[in-house]
Amino acid sequence: INPQFSVSNNYIYATWVSNVNLLNSDVMFKRIDESSSLFSDIVNLSNTPGISNLIKLTSSENNVYIAWEEKQFGRWNLLFRKSEDHGKNFGNVIDLSNITGNVHLHDLIARGENVMVTWAANENTSSTNKDIFFRKSMNYGDSFDDTIDLSNNNNDSLDPHIVTNQDGSIIYIVWTECDIKLDEPKCAI
Repeated sequence: INPQFSVSNNYIYATWVSNVNLLNSDVMFKRIDESSSLFSDIVNLSNTPGISNLIKLTSSENNVYIAWEEKQFGRWNLLFRKSEDHGKNFGNVIDLSNITGNVHLHDLIARGENVMVTWAANENTSSTNKDIFFRKSMNYGDSFDDTIDLSNNNNDSLDPHIVTNQDGSIIYIVWTECDIKLDEPKCAI
């Protein structure tokens, strides 16, 4: 489920979630070298006993970036991996949401050396209120700045989307925000 693909230079990248068994699903990845029509083997990028879900995939130059939500130990985390060699090898898994509660939807974009991710999550593990969070890397995803809470209010903030200008110097993030105190919540963008 949840197929994603991206194209950069002569490479096509594809990723999806595959059920390993009833209690486990993982993030799968495959690349195609368009110039030689060679397909890579399928690579399991998450390979954990948890449930992987909702992938975002993007690429820029030689780099491939993947973020996904994974349920481990009763909590939904936002995990990230990157490749610097057209998807031949991937670095270690980074937990981008390590200070927030359960993650609910995310978006990922890359421009040059900038990698940006935004997600909706509970403020902390005991909160029911959801906010929009943001992290940015300015070194091709090697490390990320501190987490910023963009919405930071008592309403429920959901479904974030991110775009940038061509060089990534201007970032636009949009989300849905609902007043949950009402019997019929009023929502706005």
